[in-house]
Amino acid sequence: MGSDIHAHVQRRHGEQWHDTPLTEDASEVLHQRNYPLFAALAGIRNSYGVMPISTPRGYPADLNASVHFGEASWVTLTELQDYAWTAGPGWTTSVPWESGPGPLHDTTLRFREVVLPALAALGPPEDVRVLLWFDS
Repeated sequence: MGSDIHAHVQRRHGEQWHDTPLTEDASEVLHQRNYPLFAALAGIRNSYGVMPISTPRGYPADLNASVHFGEASWVTLTELQDYAWTAGPGWTTSVPWESGPGPLHDTTLRFREVVLPALAALGPPEDVRVLLWFDS
């Protein structure tokens, strides 16, 4: 059985965080089962040796929801933009693909090309975060 990701994007308005929808394309990419991405975001399913942005942090202290699920974490857009997606530990490792071997960082290409720009369009990086939880 595999692990899945669930995510909510939030934008800060003043002192309050509010759920903010992504484009359909960005939402679809964000919710795909992508273990190298999970490893980068929170060290989940990290058999690749990549350095995660952070280990699971739980939910933010200022989260207004009372229902929490699975192993949780969150990342800011600033952290996502500052992360070494193609040059950090493990990312240049060659892995098998249907089209032949290629670098592990290719697995996050759609995330970097679709989700990161969609998040950036929502506002200043310090005012955008992604809440994540993983289940198996």
